[in-house]
Amino acid sequence: MGFDAGAAVEKLEYDFRPFTKAHGTTPEPSDDQVFTLMDTIRTIVNEIRTANATSEEETEDVVDAQEAIAILGRLQKEQVEEFREELIQAYSLCTSGIPSADELRELPYRVRSMYFGWFLGQLNRPESAAVDTNSSLRVVNGG
Repeated sequence: MGFDAGAAVEKLEYDFRPFTKAHGTTPEPSDDQVFTLMDTIRTIVNEIRTANATSEEETEDVVDAQEAIAILGRLQKEQVEEFREELIQAYSLCTSGIPSADELRELPYRVRSMYFGWFLGQLNRPESAAVDTNSSLRVVNGG
């Protein structure tokens, strides 16, 4: 058989235990949900880049992780919390609330960051995202 849509991508299953009781399967997001998430991420990145820029060069694309960390380090706690909440809301909307914003909020920072990366990878390159992150997620799942 050629293309089998039922086998083309894995289900968007998540398990946040032991950090929360949340686990389940996210429904396949619509194009609009995905585009809204991407737009929110792009907006946040641009806001972070320009939030405390001290020169015009700092408003250009950030390509170096150390540079991004330095910029984040200059942000006020309130700004970081605002960006975190925007991301949580955007991911929750894209997942149709499965997991919910509250469930995402309950996760420890590093676990939530890994989930965001995994989910984004599933949206953008599902054939390789599972290979890239399954070993990391096994640690989260206790496996």
